[in-house]
Amino acid sequence: MKRYWLVVVLLATFLASIVAQPSEHQRTAIAGNDDLSCTLSCSTALYSMTTDLGPSLETDNSLGIDITIKEKFGVSAFMPFIATARFEKYCRNIYLFALGDPSLSLTATGRIGDWQVSAKLGYTYPLGIWNPYQVKKSTLASGAGYHRIEGSIAALRYMDPLAAGFILGAERCFGKQHRFGYGVVPVSISLGVFATEALNSVAALSAGLHQQYSAAPEINGVSEDPAGKYSLAASASLLINRNRRSVSIGFSKSLSDLSSPAAFTIETAFTFKKGDLQ
Repeated sequence: MKRYWLVVVLLATFLASIVAQPSEHQRTAIAGNDDLSCTLSCSTALYSMTTDLGPSLETDNSLGIDITIKEKFGVSAFMPFIATARFEKYCRNIYLFALGDPSLSLTATGRIGDWQVSAKLGYTYPLGIWNPYQVKKSTLASGAGYHRIEGSIAALRYMDPLAAGFILGAERCFGKQHRFGYGVVPVSISLGVFATEALNSVAALSAGLHQQYSAAPEINGVSEDPAGKYSLAASASLLINRNRRSVSIGFSKSLSDLSSPAAFTIETAFTFKKGDLQ
């Protein structure tokens, strides 16, 4: 397993060196007033697991684009995908790849007193692998099988050098095609709290808690489970932001399922401004 973590450390060091090149300092976690901006992002969560057949490494990835107008209106799209490497005993190594469920969302942002408030409406299309027969054949699940509509409200307050806030969301999942009908998750409600502390003009530390309650899934109006599901997760990361390039290196862990492995997370982003195209 040591070789996997060596690769992770080398990758993190490389990404950090990209954003740490000399340039004009800019304050971490401070909003701007640009007429038009476009942010391209790539995030990866790495899980290292060991089974009876041997060790495996799974990465949950996402490519995203976020276009913002005057820091008030935005549209974003994300394309997730999963890549897995399995190193089985007495067998050849197995490498798997599958697309996930893409999403599209609209965002509006304004101010209420000292708070920056954002409202978001999004839709997710079930493109990934979820059907039990397909999962058994490909030995990989990458989607949920539901069409999903979600809405959320986020509030953020800047108290230099601290920025803190919360996000409250709700979603409904529907249209999952089973053999004898269609499945829905009537409602899921989530609440997250987070804080970011700026260490200097380049780096910051961020931490957060996220909890969610999902009603029991139903097929043709009949519940599959006797009760809903509650989950709680924590995350922490180091943020580095310089010259419109940023990188986040951290970890996340489920607190409601302590047997699940922790994830090592890396996210990079690059922002283009309107003036860059002139």
